[in-house]
Amino acid sequence: MLQEFTLTIPVTIRPAQADDIPKLEWFGMITPFRKILEKDFAAAQAGKLVYLVAEANHFPVGQVEADLVRFQDTSVGYIMALRVLPPFQNLGIGARLMTAVEQAIFHQGILTAQLNVEKSNHLAQQLYEKLGYQMIGEETTPWSYTTPEGEVKTVNESEWIMQKSLKKGGA
Repeated sequence: MLQEFTLTIPVTIRPAQADDIPKLEWFGMITPFRKILEKDFAAAQAGKLVYLVAEANHFPVGQVEADLVRFQDTSVGYIMALRVLPPFQNLGIGARLMTAVEQAIFHQGILTAQLNVEKSNHLAQQLYEKLGYQMIGEETTPWSYTTPEGEVKTVNESEWIMQKSLKKGGA
């Protein structure tokens, strides 16, 4: 027997808290990046990053981070790690997280937001373009991470560089 009904779940966007970090592994989906989550949370606590989560029913279903120091000499906030738990994708959470992180960057006196997006991630590219980001270049960015088991993995990603001017009321 098929039963269909609609749920209305309030979602709150707020700064990440220490107890969010294990939950953001999302039942093993993000576990290989545990050390990155922990390092980024520590950087947020030190004021170097903005780290926001979207919480639904007391569980983080989305996250976004912005590095405030990577390009501080050019007044650019670098947005990274926008993620939404798959069952909650395409519901507007990612766009709202982006708006919230842009506002946080702007309130730090930073006038431009920049991000990199994998060339193969067309849905993310469309979201960023819809939010006003424009492609300004491309690069292949090698990066590495250490799994919880201690294995170092290196990734080379071919990415578009996208940027948006943050103006009062427009972020």
